[in-house]
Amino acid sequence: MKKVINEQLIYEILSVVEEIPEGKVATYGQIAKLIGSAREVVTRMLKYFSEEGIVRLSRGQIEIISYEKLKNLTKLLIDTLINNLM
Repeated sequence: MKKVINEQLIYEILSVVEEIPEGKVATYGQIAKLIGSAREVVTRMLKYFSEEGIVRLSRGQIEIISYEKLKNLTKLLIDTLINNLM
């Protein structure tokens, strides 16, 4: 069950990040507030996204650098969530 919750959390973060317009930034705190999570949790997930080359992180801000990778990860998570529900 914990794995599903983590996947749902990742999906929620990705959904918010995906809405950031190209060239704009959002703070970790803003994202955490939008999904109702702790900033520390969002920070850990965003660090992973950064390591995967999806986002660039700087001074508590996030910028999408690969919309293609973001969409691929989102699709993979949706498919995983659906399979876990079946």
